[in-house]
Amino acid sequence: MEDFEIELITKCFGKVIMSVSNSRRDYGNAFISANYHGKEIIFNLNHPIYYNKEKLNICLGIIDKYIELDKIIKQEILEKFSSNNIINQYFESQFGLLNDMKLLDIFGVNNFNDMDIKNCINKFGYPFLDFNIINNKVLVFADYFISPEYSWEYLHVSIDEYLNVIDILHNK
Repeated sequence: MEDFEIELITKCFGKVIMSVSNSRRDYGNAFISANYHGKEIIFNLNHPIYYNKEKLNICLGIIDKYIELDKIIKQEILEKFSSNNIINQYFESQFGLLNDMKLLDIFGVNNFNDMDIKNCINKFGYPFLDFNIINNKVLVFADYFISPEYSWEYLHVSIDEYLNVIDILHNK
């Protein structure tokens, strides 16, 4: 099967194009690129061969709730900051990686204990979403970078098809 494109209409982003690659080697990928507040957002559907109409509609429904999903995730990170070592370690590690000038630029402080976590979470921006079918359910991954130009470390958030946060990992 050849690669192809499909025009889709979303509530959140309007008209978008889904590009489908049908590489036999990896069962292909489908990418949707959208523009939000001047930033390109990528939605990746891994192995589109596994997506039936129902699963594709679930993915499109999640894309339509992108802003809501972003708020849910950021709220979860904020609420779990003090009790979740992984989240705490992610932010603390940035203070070990970056020099004082970059810390002041990103966090407004150069000491981890002086950091305003809510302000830092608001600096995350908007994540790309990576969709997968696992055990016949849609699972979504969102990656949050505090500052991709300074550090490639990020929080990797797993979300189910009902917009529940399942897990948060610190990827290095």
